[in-house]
Amino acid sequence: MEKTHWTTENGQNMLKARTESYAEMRSTRENYYLIERLEAYENNRLIFGKELSDTISRQGI
Repeated sequence: MEKTHWTTENGQNMLKARTESYAEMRSTRENYYLIERLEAYENNRLIFGKELSDTISRQGI
């Protein structure tokens, strides 16, 4: 299983914005499994969050 995490931060005067993104990938002989999550913060308050998952057939690869 492979995992990644990225953080980006931007700010100006009283406004500070940050995004956190996460991804996870694993596989079996038949499929790849992906899970992604994105979070957006404004002044350290979560204003958006979404998680997605997907299964992709390896089709013999």
